[in-house]
Amino acid sequence: MQQNRKVNADDVTFLTSQCCEDTGQVGEQNLVTLGLSVGEFCGNPYPLTNLENCFIGDDTTEIAGHMALIGYSVLIRNRKYLAPAIEIDYGEEHTDTKAKAIKANEQILPILERLADMTGGHFSWEPDEAVEFHEGDGKFVAHLFIPFEYAEEHANGFELWKQHLTDIGNQAMPA
Repeated sequence: MQQNRKVNADDVTFLTSQCCEDTGQVGEQNLVTLGLSVGEFCGNPYPLTNLENCFIGDDTTEIAGHMALIGYSVLIRNRKYLAPAIEIDYGEEHTDTKAKAIKANEQILPILERLADMTGGHFSWEPDEAVEFHEGDGKFVAHLFIPFEYAEEHANGFELWKQHLTDIGNQAMPA
């Protein structure tokens, strides 16, 4: 790995939710002040431009054998990023046990490191669950943060972007 690309949660501000909705965490004027362009949705300011918006969706795609939610976008150090989220669920409602989920979470870390290097981005990962429910269900969550410029250089539209994420995820997996 060329450099430490892991970021802390404090460094990340979500622009859009998994449903591609504006989170309201960063206003239009704040983005403009940072020199970032904004768009419009239903007559209201939207944190992503029309081009940036082409790379998110209330959808999933496979990255390194895991399903990733691809509606998120974030602001890190005054730069916009796509933020696919890999959730590793466990418990009664899921096929994996907690022990299997812990192992899968540990195995995803070097893949995230490789993907961050490949895309010029960053990632977030924690060894502990993001959510643990009383019923014994829970999940680990990791995010890959990919610069929008990378997406624009490697895909022309949403479906091609999803396929590119799958392809680079496969490349990042250990042999």
